[in-house]
Amino acid sequence: MKPVKGMLTGPVTILNCSFPREDISLRDCAFQIGLAICDEVLDLESNGIRIIQIDEAALREKLPLRRRDWHEDYLDWAIKAFRLVHSGVKPETQIHTHMCYSEFGDIIKDIDDMEWGCDHL
Repeated sequence: MKPVKGMLTGPVTILNCSFPREDISLRDCAFQIGLAICDEVLDLESNGIRIIQIDEAALREKLPLRRRDWHEDYLDWAIKAFRLVHSGVKPETQIHTHMCYSEFGDIIKDIDDMEWGCDHL
């Protein structure tokens, strides 16, 4: 039997392609989305899926214009929201990510902090 890869859209991409709530911060909204996706990831894993891809195609979409604001105002919580999605998986489950639509050279260290197993940039 060939392995099956589950694929889900990541919390930051969902947030950046949506009309988010205005009564809570983008950070809190990303974490709420991340928790919901985490449930989906765990469901995939409990059904025997050992390779799960979490796509973050729009990771850079809300990156502040000023580089000095990148971490405090965006990347710190965006990376944590991604990690939240796969925080409960077993060590033998592979986490992949796919990112596109952008140049990532200047945030590659932050992408490394996402703690995934395989990337497709």
